[in-house]
Amino acid sequence: MPTFSALPADLTLAFVPGDEFALGIDLSIDGTGFSWTAIVYEVAPSYQNGVAIASQGATAATFAIEVTSAALGQLVLSLTETQTAALSPTKSYRWFFRGVSPGTVTRTYLSGVVSPTSP
Repeated sequence: MPTFSALPADLTLAFVPGDEFALGIDLSIDGTGFSWTAIVYEVAPSYQNGVAIASQGATAATFAIEVTSAALGQLVLSLTETQTAALSPTKSYRWFFRGVSPGTVTRTYLSGVVSPTSP
């Protein structure tokens, strides 16, 4: 049976806590007038009918977003050394990157696991 998915692309981010982190994104769309959001959040376990499910917990870090070319949909997401140092390798994190078009249509483009890893 065919499936249509409107889920974001899955992208795991791995880095050393205490290092600066930057990710260039090229959406190949005209992003003029869009507003952008990207966060790292703790995975908060919750239960539904006795089954553990992961849900969005507290925001652990907010990416700085530099639009390098709005017309081409090119951006750079970054976290500072201080922000990555605050992420514990013993906790579970996820992230997402979301845009809102001038017509107020929201779309989550990327999401995935965040893996702070000791060198």
